[in-house]
Parts: sequence; C-alpha cells; structure tokens
Amino acid sequence: MNFLAIVKKILSKYLLLNSYCKIRGREIRDFIAPSDIWNKVEPHIPNNGHVLCYNCFCDICLKIGISPIWKLESYK
Repeated sequence: MNFLAIVKKILSKYLLLNSYCKIRGREIRDFIAPSDIWNKVEPHIPNNGHVLCYNCFCDICLKIGISPIWKLESYK
C-alpha cells in the first residue's frame, strides 16, 4: 500500500471520499470483471479491501496466473 492509499484510508474514517484503489490510492473508474475472475482476485487485495483500479486488478491477475488481460498505460 503506498502513501496516498494510507492517507485516504485514514481520511475515509472522518470524511466522505470517492471510491479509491486500496493499493495505489487512485480514484477509481468503474470496470466490469466476470464474477469468477473477481472471486480469484479479491483474496489478494490487501487490508480486506474490495476496491481496485484497473491496473492493480491486472497486476493481481498476472501475479496469480490469470491471462490474457490488457493493461491501461499512460503516454509520457
């Protein structure tokens, strides 16, 4: 969990925040994952989180051997 995620976790106890990724702390955009895939990914989300950005979702999929997937990356 990075610094931004830690800060948002603390703030969410006192303020109403938009949903944020429990790993990177980013605000999330909705995406749809099949239930069978999500059920395999969810146990790997740290701190009993249930919200991930798409990139973290893909990272966990790769880590546990679920493929093929594609990953969103920004241009620099």
